[in-house]
Amino acid sequence: MEKAIKRYLPIFVLPTLAAFIIGFIAPFIMGVGLSFCEFTTVKDAKFVGISNYVKAFQDTIFRHSFWYTALFAIVSLIVINVCAFALALLQNTATDDEVRYACIRYLGRYPYGPAYDTLLDLAECRNDARWEYAAIASTALCAYPGGETIERLKRNLYSRNWYIRFNASKSLERMGLTYLDLIDVMEGHDRYATEILRYRFDIRNLTQKEAEQECTS
Repeated sequence: MEKAIKRYLPIFVLPTLAAFIIGFIAPFIMGVGLSFCEFTTVKDAKFVGISNYVKAFQDTIFRHSFWYTALFAIVSLIVINVCAFALALLQNTATDDEVRYACIRYLGRYPYGPAYDTLLDLAECRNDARWEYAAIASTALCAYPGGETIERLKRNLYSRNWYIRFNASKSLERMGLTYLDLIDVMEGHDRYATEILRYRFDIRNLTQKEAEQECTS
């Protein structure tokens, strides 16, 4: 079986390779070549060297767009790689706790999709002796809005640990949820969960009133 696969492998690979060359490689090379030419159609292309590039960089709008795009690409590359490194440190249980706490905070400040499941798992407090992970992850989840996030944070409102409850309520409030969105908690039987949510909503209402007064004064 393996010998047959090796024998017929080129037959299966060549069509895909040919399509890739025709559809991507060849047009890319032609495009690069035409960038050094002046032309109306491909057939009347006349080589002019780097004059097209000189003209482009003399345009202030093009220069601004070029450097902005380049800066965005560089910063994005750095942030993504740092996020990936932070996630690797976080998932390694041998990493010092303080370093892992810092990684959770970083991933909350700079949302990174692949870290979501890890943060969601850490936000569940299974061990009261390691409550710090659930507390910090409850804050970080604010940057990852969604149904699962809301349900996890709502469950954390019933935690026996005050810090976990407080951070969960703060994240729910910062996500813009209203009284009606959390009515099951607000009108539930857990007094501590209700009070801490009401406190967060009162803070938000006071902040909004102060902002309105500043605008009208």
